[in-house]
Amino acid sequence: MAQKKKAARKTTAKRPAAKKAAVKRPAKKTAVKKSVRAATAPKTGWVVTTSAERPIAEVAKELSKAGFAIDRTLDQIGVITGKSDEQAAGKARAIRGVADVSPETRVDIGPPNSRDTW
Repeated sequence: MAQKKKAARKTTAKRPAAKKAAVKRPAKKTAVKKSVRAATAPKTGWVVTTSAERPIAEVAKELSKAGFAIDRTLDQIGVITGKSDEQAAGKARAIRGVADVSPETRVDIGPPNSRDTW
């Protein structure tokens, strides 16, 4: 019986080894880490107050280039609202024509005829 098993082993053809698919690896590990961080960074709502130094449309274009997703541009009061991560908010503070960048906060004045307003 043992001889039959040995004979069976000798006669079975060996299968060719499966070729491994070439794995494409990024050139720089730091580039991957930065892009992953940017994609996973939480987006916060921001209120950008502009100065009269430049037209608000120009400031809005630069904010977009800095990674700021603009929700609304309130020309009459010189305010731009939108969402971005902390890094883009830091870049926004350095743009000429930006007076302030503050996190958006919710305000609730309560229901009508209520004694509690805050």
